[in-house]
Amino acid sequence: MAYELVHKTLHRVDNPTLSLAPGGRIVFNAAACRIVYEQNIKSVHLLWDSRNLRLAIKTAPKTDKDSFTISLDRELKSGSLRATAFIRSIQWNAKIRVALETLWNQKEHMFEVTLPEEHLGIREGSGNERKRKA
Repeated sequence: MAYELVHKTLHRVDNPTLSLAPGGRIVFNAAACRIVYEQNIKSVHLLWDSRNLRLAIKTAPKTDKDSFTISLDRELKSGSLRATAFIRSIQWNAKIRVALETLWNQKEHMFEVTLPEEHLGIREGSGNERKRKA
């Protein structure tokens, strides 16, 4: 049997990406982890814009009762925070982890991401209002 060299296919990722994972975790890719580390972010607030389906993850004081703690692995390749109640409140229904292109807003010290409507338990209401599905 002849062996064949398996080439490494991983490359450094420079674009921050957040993933919403089943079980209520928000996962940061390596690029997002580098930002969290460089900005010395330990805790964040989750901000939700239901009209535009936008999530922001903004730096917060660790002592704030509404803050979430970010955990990073030692190599800064992955990080996460547990947001089960939030994920449940927006009725996120994806069965697999969904990666979402994310922007780092340096001025506001926050990540911003638009969530895809097909994975949310909401529908268009009258006008621009959004209502929960019954």
